[in-house]
Amino acid sequence: MEYDKLVEKIMQGFKEKTYLDASSIPNIDLYMDQVTTFMDDHLELFKRSEDDKTLTKTMINNYSKFHLLPPTNKKKYSKDHILLLLFIFYLKPSLSIPDIGSTLKPIQELLLDKNFPVSLEEYFDTLSRTQAEHFDSFSQQVIDTVKLSQELFNDLSNKDNELLSVISIIYMLSLQASMQKSIATHLIDNYLKPLEQAKEKESKKEKPKKAHK
Repeated sequence: MEYDKLVEKIMQGFKEKTYLDASSIPNIDLYMDQVTTFMDDHLELFKRSEDDKTLTKTMINNYSKFHLLPPTNKKKYSKDHILLLLFIFYLKPSLSIPDIGSTLKPIQELLLDKNFPVSLEEYFDTLSRTQAEHFDSFSQQVIDTVKLSQELFNDLSNKDNELLSVISIIYMLSLQASMQKSIATHLIDNYLKPLEQAKEKESKKEKPKKAHK
């Protein structure tokens, strides 16, 4: 398959299958094996091979260990757990576990509170819908990167031009991803972490001092 056609096929697949809404997630609590099967089925486009796993039991246990997920009920995972696992899946390629924790902590505190006006499900659906509505502009940026790369080395033979074009696409897409990652981490460092530190400081002040005997 020609590499530009491959990119277009991948982008079309993302457009059709990536943005699932919360209604696609079972309303019943799931056991671990059911969770990993669900994630594999719905995120198969992100696999590099059929043997790849989008999520494993070890991963889920580690996420729980680092408090990226709330405690389960009798080892069963709710729809909220699945939604948080989807957030983790999309954040993981760009962010470290501590940065994911800083990002998800306020989400858990706000959106898992039954008294908060927006639920985690509504928040997830809003983001998915917005991303889907703007997918064409993102897709066009990728296609433009491919076309630009194809024009860089037209004076070379077709074979050499194709090889350097593919490498150029890989480089430019990776550079774009790196810049986006940098913006995300700066927002964590300069907005989320200071809020978290201020909250922890305030919480320590509110703790009553132990009486001396």
